[in-house]
Amino acid sequence: MFSSKVKLYYSHLSAKEVSIAEFILANQKSIDEFTSQSLAKSLNVSQSTIIRFSQKMGYRSFKHMLKEAKEINENDVSEIQLSDSTIETCEKIKDNYIELLHMTFDFIDAEEIERAVNYIYEASTVLCYGFLGTGSFAGYTATLLTELGINSLSSISHKEIMKRMMFCEAGDVVILFSKSGESHEVIDVAKAAISHGMKVIVVSQHMKSKLSSYADVHLKTAGSNLKTRLKANVEHCGQLFIIDAVILNLYKKDYKKFTSNATRYRKQMRYDY
Repeated sequence: MFSSKVKLYYSHLSAKEVSIAEFILANQKSIDEFTSQSLAKSLNVSQSTIIRFSQKMGYRSFKHMLKEAKEINENDVSEIQLSDSTIETCEKIKDNYIELLHMTFDFIDAEEIERAVNYIYEASTVLCYGFLGTGSFAGYTATLLTELGINSLSSISHKEIMKRMMFCEAGDVVILFSKSGESHEVIDVAKAAISHGMKVIVVSQHMKSKLSSYADVHLKTAGSNLKTRLKANVEHCGQLFIIDAVILNLYKKDYKKFTSNATRYRKQMRYDY
């Protein structure tokens, strides 16, 4: 099936080829209405690029590729289609959340969670960083830790995070978020943290990656096999699950102190606004 081939070849596709694959997956129900010329026009690429893509995917012709892409099997039912109704889209998002949360739970290593909690608890400063889409999770984590009274900050700039490391001590912590574990910016931050004697906590997909090789703790999440941009944020729900697992287990370390800190923090926030 076409979707299976996309998963197989995805890491070997160029940016233009990725856009072709994602467009086809998002339009599987009506993709046979396209010609190579109309598809090229929709994606602002050349017709020859479309033809070469079909050949790269192992099809003898463009029409053969569209015929197979049209055949949606049971493994494709959660793929969001542009033609889906609002309720169908919402239902597929729900199903993907449930599946990814179950998978992430299966990857949980209690000892790794506890090690991460202890590192954070003993640190004077905790820095949080994620590249692009995962940056919001870094900010969310830093806010939660600050609320508990832990000196924590995040930044969308990996250079800014590395500058902050100049004022960190050995034993301080950096929490890095990455979907693939291969982003150069996040890897650079991990290397810098190690050079400063900091502990590196990585939250990324369960597969071994360049980033995970620098981790003192690797908190593994499940990634979606779906490839269209329509579900880009869905596959991050495992990271949110991991954040809550760490924060709530940290809370248990000193419930009285953290509750007091959180109460004072919220009162101050209300006063400030």
